[in-house]
Amino acid sequence: MKIRNGFVSNSSSSSFIIRVSDEFPTVKSAAEYIIGCCDNETETELENLNTLSNPDLPVFFNTWGDDTYIRKDGNFIIIQTSQNLDVDRLYENCITKKELPEGFGDKYNYIDDDYDESYKEDIDDYTHTFDNPQEFNYYYHNFRDFVILQYGEGIKGITGYIDNCPNCGRFNKMYKMQNGQNICFCQMDKYIQKFERKEKINKINENS
Repeated sequence: MKIRNGFVSNSSSSSFIIRVSDEFPTVKSAAEYIIGCCDNETETELENLNTLSNPDLPVFFNTWGDDTYIRKDGNFIIIQTSQNLDVDRLYENCITKKELPEGFGDKYNYIDDDYDESYKEDIDDYTHTFDNPQEFNYYYHNFRDFVILQYGEGIKGITGYIDNCPNCGRFNKMYKMQNGQNICFCQMDKYIQKFERKEKINKINENS
């Protein structure tokens, strides 16, 4: 089974960094703005966003077919979202590499399997030499702690791709979960059901 995670060459994503401000002080505030630029297909995501225990939890949600990832790092908020969205207020707050602490971008280097090795040279050039405020493209969300807003705070991970899923037999999108499991989209409902049952059992045991 081959797993592919990362970006494809024809991706329409836009990645950049903004400085924490009165307008965008938290991950939640940036996510609310981006969700507001979408249609009502993100209604569930907004509801789950408003239930988060911490407004700075890293979050993931889908925006018009593209992945949106947002996380906070000190006085900066790192954002990957769809370049098809009109998010001018975020772009107006973009910063350049010169405004970042030395070595900041190294934490978000593209690290992936051999499937994506062919992209690595170009990506290294971007992550180490960008000067344009919107040229933090290809930052790799090198973590699995993003709250998947479609499901709520209990479900954390990032997206990837899987070849020849043993269940559906397709090349398909998947979630790389925080616990290390790789779940094809065709199995996500079953995974959620198992997770919810486990949570209920844990609560019963806590109260017994």
